[in-house]
Amino acid sequence: MKKWEKIFIAVNIIFILGCFCFYGYRAIHYYKLNLPNKSENKLVDYILDNDSLVYKNDGLYQASTDNYYYKGTKVKNYVYYSGRIWRIVSIGDTIKLIADENQTSLVWGLNNNYNESLIKNYLENEYLNTLNKDLLSSSTWCIDSVKLDNLTCDNKIESNIGLLSISDYLKSGGKDGFINNKTYWWTINASEEKVWYIFNDGGINDNIGTFNSYYSYGVRPVVNLKKDIVRYSGIGTIDDPFIIESTNNVLLKDNYVGSYVIYNNSNWRILEKSDKGVKLILDGVLEEKTYTEINSYLNEFIKTFDTKDLVKCDFETFDYSYDKKYSLNGTMESKNIGLPNISDLFINDYSDYWLNTKMGSLIYSTTDYSVLADTTNNKHKVRPVICLNNEIILKSGNGTKKNPLVIGEA
Repeated sequence: MKKWEKIFIAVNIIFILGCFCFYGYRAIHYYKLNLPNKSENKLVDYILDNDSLVYKNDGLYQASTDNYYYKGTKVKNYVYYSGRIWRIVSIGDTIKLIADENQTSLVWGLNNNYNESLIKNYLENEYLNTLNKDLLSSSTWCIDSVKLDNLTCDNKIESNIGLLSISDYLKSGGKDGFINNKTYWWTINASEEKVWYIFNDGGINDNIGTFNSYYSYGVRPVVNLKKDIVRYSGIGTIDDPFIIESTNNVLLKDNYVGSYVIYNNSNWRILEKSDKGVKLILDGVLEEKTYTEINSYLNEFIKTFDTKDLVKCDFETFDYSYDKKYSLNGTMESKNIGLPNISDLFINDYSDYWLNTKMGSLIYSTTDYSVLADTTNNKHKVRPVICLNNEIILKSGNGTKKNPLVIGEA
């Protein structure tokens, strides 16, 4: 082989190796950017690296080795998970979250024991199915009755979901902490005589009788996330919450319940998903009507929508009353548009509008903190729910309120 041929071959080998190294490095680099390495991008590591521990006032406290909790109001602990905003309560073997807002309003039940409550049944058999279960960890829940001067935990259960304990509420600062959202909502603590809930001023009601458990108060689910979950982005503020899931789904049906959507020049939220279609609930309310005027009003309202986007879903009507043991089962009607029910998510986002739920001859409407049965000839606002084609394509957005999903075409 001639000398110039050897040089040519050597130069080519060097060039090929150089290309391999350059493009190999770029491939690995962009792979890491798009699929974060858990050991380098864990949410817990980010929090502990960026949140200084405090010993008084607002912030992140250390309870013991590898156990932390947030206290006060000025804390950066917002998380966007399964289409909803949550707050980090504590970090230990898991990351405990509580929904930032009441997810719905329900009666506790006919028995004050949490294990036999309607709330527990709803959380484990309905609400849990709206979450990304891959990130959840089963945990122990304390369901003791409460003595505020001597908090104990002798009665425990195992579950993937529950409610907040009085102990965790007080540790967060109580009425002066971030968990106080100035509404009425149930805690997990109950006994034969009492069910504890939080007032709209943040106080604890520890003197509730059996009759009072028939009131509908807010449900704020609590879950425990696996400790090694990834942080994709966010700094933990309300405007830039921690993002812990990939949000690149092209079809409407593949996005989380709770995600915000822009459709037909209005703001909506994904309320429910099924094989028949995706239900969206208006992120707002329309004008006041009597209950008997609603059907004709909604039929006019929907005329502004593209008919190819609309499909028929099941809309339920049921009698939510003591006589019916507060059952959530009723009669179904297949249609394009209707009203939300008392057990639907996000009904507490707005007040003074009709629900499609009866109590005998009365119809429920929402209030500032709960629900109230009213006569059909009174007026309340209207909050439509529409049903859209599962195959609708999205143009942009990640589903947060700041960056909602924008609907394209079916």
